[in-house]
Amino acid sequence: MPRSQSPNQRRSNASRARWLAAYRRAARDSIYSLIILVPLVIGFELAAAWLRPIGAPSPRLIAPGAIRDLFGWLGASGAWLPAITMCGVLIGMQLSRATASKPRAAVALLSIAEGAALALPLALVSVALLGRGSAADVAGITAYRAVLAIGAALYEEFVFRLVLISALLFLFRDLMRLKQSGAAALSVAVAATVFSAAHFPPAGSMAFGWPEFFFYVSAGAYLSVLFLARGLPIAVVCHAAYNIAMLIWR
Repeated sequence: MPRSQSPNQRRSNASRARWLAAYRRAARDSIYSLIILVPLVIGFELAAAWLRPIGAPSPRLIAPGAIRDLFGWLGASGAWLPAITMCGVLIGMQLSRATASKPRAAVALLSIAEGAALALPLALVSVALLGRGSAADVAGITAYRAVLAIGAALYEEFVFRLVLISALLFLFRDLMRLKQSGAAALSVAVAATVFSAAHFPPAGSMAFGWPEFFFYVSAGAYLSVLFLARGLPIAVVCHAAYNIAMLIWR
C-alpha cells in the first residue's frame, strides 16, 4: 500500500509543479529569442569570417543563401544581410510587445539545456533512417566546421520555422479559416517537406536519396513541433546540438 505524502512533501511537489509550469511559459517569451539568438548570430558571422581558411570561398549555407537571393532580386547585396535580417526580425518581435518582459538567467540557461537534451531523439531518428556512423577524429573537427554547423542551425530555424511556419499559419488559419489544430498540422507538414527538399539540388548540394529525404522530413517535423510548442531558441539549440553531434559521430 503506497505511503501517503506528508504536508511538507505535498507543498514541495506543488511548488516544483508551479515552477516548472512557470518556466515552460517563460521560455516561450520573445525576450529569450533576443538575448540567446542575437549574440549567437553576431558571434557566428564574426567567427565564420575570422576562421575561414585563407583563399576559401564564403560558405553557401542553405538558409542564408536564400535570404541573400531574396535581397538580390530586390537589388540589395551584402555579406551581413542575413544577420541583419534575422536580428531585425527578433528585435522587432520584442519591440512589438505591449509590455516588456524581464529576462531571467535561469530560464535562458535551462532553455539551452533543454534544447541540447532534445537533440537526442533527433540523433536516434538519424541512426534509424540513415544507419549508425562511426566516431570521427575529434581533432579533425575544426572550429570553422563547428561554427558553420551552428550557423546552419540558426538560419535554418529562422527561415524554415519562424518565417515559413508563421506564414503558413497565417495562410491556413487566418485566411483559409482552418481550425488551429488543423492549421498547425498542415503547416508542420508543408514546412517539413520544404525543409527536406531544400537540402537537395537545385537549392542544396546533398545527393538525393529516399532515406535522406525522409530523415529531413522527420527532422523538419520534429523541429517544427518544438518551435510551436517550446519556442524558437529551444528549436535552434536542438538543431545546433544535433549538427555538432553529427560532426563527432558520423
